[in-house]
Amino acid sequence: MALPDLLRLLPALCTGFALVSAGCSSSPPSSPTCPGPRAAFHVIITAKNGPLPSDTVVKVAYGGGIEEYDLASPPDQPEVVFCTKVDADAGAGSGATDGGVNDAGTPDAGSGPVAALSCDLWTNAAATINIQGSGYPVLEQQLEAEKDDCGIKTVDYSLVLGASDGGI
Repeated sequence: MALPDLLRLLPALCTGFALVSAGCSSSPPSSPTCPGPRAAFHVIITAKNGPLPSDTVVKVAYGGGIEEYDLASPPDQPEVVFCTKVDADAGAGSGATDGGVNDAGTPDAGSGPVAALSCDLWTNAAATINIQGSGYPVLEQQLEAEKDDCGIKTVDYSLVLGASDGGI
């Protein structure tokens, strides 16, 4: 074989050599085992001086718009803001309700006092939450999203109406 012919084959030979020298692994590279989709935020909302006011309204502004949760009349088909009422008799930390189910198919604390709202926010990015209830100043908090190897990672927040620092 003449020298010009060898020079033309040189790139192919180098590529083949590189592939062989890199070797083959008997197992694929390790990737994390990821859970299914996750809410960007899990927010527990309470009031400093007892149950939440019955007129509590939670507004969440995110990249796709604004969604509202009204404690007195929860939305039938939420898209981003999914809140569950926590019965005052059960306590804010228990996550318990009276076992009822509202029209949206989610647990409902009934008509009694509500100690807390437990909300999952599916915003896929940062959001601003605004909480209003009679007898308390408006609470507004910027929520910062986090990601890991699997995508959005749920960040927990505890917000308290009437707390000077928002309860964070």
